[in-house]
Amino acid sequence: MLKSLVALSACVLAQATVTNTSIPGSFVAGDTVDIQWSCAGTTSAVKVSLCKGGNCTGSVSANWLQWIVQSRSCSTPTYSFVSASSLAGASDYYVCVYDSLDES
Repeated sequence: MLKSLVALSACVLAQATVTNTSIPGSFVAGDTVDIQWSCAGTTSAVKVSLCKGGNCTGSVSANWLQWIVQSRSCSTPTYSFVSASSLAGASDYYVCVYDSLDES
């Protein structure tokens, strides 16, 4: 079975508490994806979402697909996840990293 090539972008959110999100530009569905970020100010933990079609900050957004992680300490600003092998090939997927106290 041929796996889909997925293009990935980092969200650009108005908040300044999570910065320098680093993600691969693309990956093959089913691969492990490594992400990194920096926290600023009083942010102590982040949430990470996978979105399609634009930025999102949680499951209330129309672009939200799934949680990658619901709480990750800023003292460990990296995370690896295995992407779903069922992801369709597309160029409008986003990884959004944001303060865990923001929108759920």
